[in-house]
Amino acid sequence: MVLAAAVAGPAPDRFLTGTGQSLPFDDHTFDGACYVFSFHHVPAVHQETALAELARVLKPTGWGAIIEPLPFGDMTKVIEPIEDEFEVRTRAHELLSSGRLPRLRLRGVRHYEICRSFASAEEVIANAVKVDPRRATAARDPAVKQDLTARFETLSRPGPNGRRVLAQPCVAFWYSV
Repeated sequence: MVLAAAVAGPAPDRFLTGTGQSLPFDDHTFDGACYVFSFHHVPAVHQETALAELARVLKPTGWGAIIEPLPFGDMTKVIEPIEDEFEVRTRAHELLSSGRLPRLRLRGVRHYEICRSFASAEEVIANAVKVDPRRATAARDPAVKQDLTARFETLSRPGPNGRRVLAQPCVAFWYSV
């Protein structure tokens, strides 16, 4: 049932857009809400407001989860020529682990690692651009491609079916209101 809904996509009358700092929902609407690999993209000047908005839309017994890639690891190093996210990831991690969040109490932190497999550096580039089309300009630069390819060949490890594997350390933060 969940798979069928995911394949069908959101119903047009249920699809809303907004920003993290101004969510288009009433107070105390959700049991849970999350950011998955996206909080570090909220502009720094809006991150605390976005967290207050997360707390606002949660029910009094609600929970929030924020899952972020850490600012290091082989995947991060490989993608760096296209987009260096060290600063934005570091800033987000520092805020999320600080304990000074508006209306949110940190309940748990879990570090883990994801491994992704790629057939080639070209697939890494295509995936990076698919995630954020603004990366396309950098991805077309021959020097960037060469640097990324060298990093991919050095840092990836053999995987199944001739593919190469890159690891990305991550952290999951759990909060209550």
